[in-house]
Amino acid sequence: MKKYLKNFSDFFNLLAEKKSFLGGGSLLALNFCLAVALLEKILNTKLAEELKKKRGKAYRFISLDGEIFFKLLKEKNREKKLDLLDKLEKISFYLADTSCKILKRIEKERKNIKKTIKVDFYLGAYLLKMVMKGSIKNIRINRKMFLFKKKKKDLMELEKKLKELRWVKF
Repeated sequence: MKKYLKNFSDFFNLLAEKKSFLGGGSLLALNFCLAVALLEKILNTKLAEELKKKRGKAYRFISLDGEIFFKLLKEKNREKKLDLLDKLEKISFYLADTSCKILKRIEKERKNIKKTIKVDFYLGAYLLKMVMKGSIKNIRINRKMFLFKKKKKDLMELEKKLKELRWVKF
């Protein structure tokens, strides 16, 4: 356990640094991974295997999101900035969309969850809902900050999906 605490400590110290490249997107990816790992433990093995693959993909985003954002802040060329911003959006959309798909998939499972682990189930589900909401906000603020004009339809669709997840409460 000490090994994990050391890694967490390093991560938290890096996150707290004023000039750290880690930020909201990295934390959303981390929360996605935490939520999915918790749900893997609870759900049937076939679904858990699918979730494990999604967690593996999102795990790379914890540092990748920060690295891309750091490059974006330093970049002067508008076209390269837009390319980097597009990469950040793809990460945020993946996290939001995948969270939504998982939540829709596990909704049916909630009735079969043992009482002793219901709190874990709903905590995992709530974290995924928070990742969706945070990803939407992240996209909005990045677009506003970098004057990136893109259709709002894509965000409106995600927000609509988010509202449909009323069952997720903690």
